[in-house]
Amino acid sequence: LGVREQNCVAFGVTRNGKAFGNPERDPWGEIVGWAKRFDDGSKGFESGGQRGLTFVHPIPDGAGLDASEPIVLVEGLTDAITAEDMEYTAIGRPGALLKPHLLCPLVKGRHCAIIGENDESGAGKRGAEATAAAIFGTAASVKVIYPPEGAKDLREWRNSPAGCDRKELDVIISRTPPYTPAYTAPARQDFPMRVFPPMTARFITESSQAIGCDRSYVIIPVLGAIA
Repeated sequence: LGVREQNCVAFGVTRNGKAFGNPERDPWGEIVGWAKRFDDGSKGFESGGQRGLTFVHPIPDGAGLDASEPIVLVEGLTDAITAEDMEYTAIGRPGALLKPHLLCPLVKGRHCAIIGENDESGAGKRGAEATAAAIFGTAASVKVIYPPEGAKDLREWRNSPAGCDRKELDVIISRTPPYTPAYTAPARQDFPMRVFPPMTARFITESSQAIGCDRSYVIIPVLGAIA
């Protein structure tokens, strides 16, 4: 990987038989599953777990509060370790299009820079755009950056002959305009909370505030439970 061993340790990477393992966490830092990377390059996931985020817990209180020191959001463990090795606070998603909404509680009020991936399928770009859309309005600001042609991701970009160090990436981030959605949804009326009993309405409101999401994300499972 070309990174310092201490950063692998910080992410909880361990050796188990013929595979390396690392924990994936929910937004509050609880381990919800373990990902595996085998010596032949194949990947796996321990049965019974859930996919989550990869980050060094806890996220520092001051991370991302200054636009010049954004939290770097990437895809996967190796890019997260690479970004952390470049002395950013980094969070890795479990896949291009997997669970970007989990980021919302972690990035609320913080500046973020998403570093997408270049791949032939286009999944890396779709994932970066989906992540930006998911945290837009929750994060203080969002920027989306892609490695130059010839580099698939941040790790390859940093380790390429041209290279990319922290100073260079800081300049690129600073010159990148903030993300704005391509489509702005029309104004909508909020769900009529008066239809719920007071205790249920309070639970919905306080849960959505704690998570940092729209109340509809809590209302839908609540309605399912009531039904």
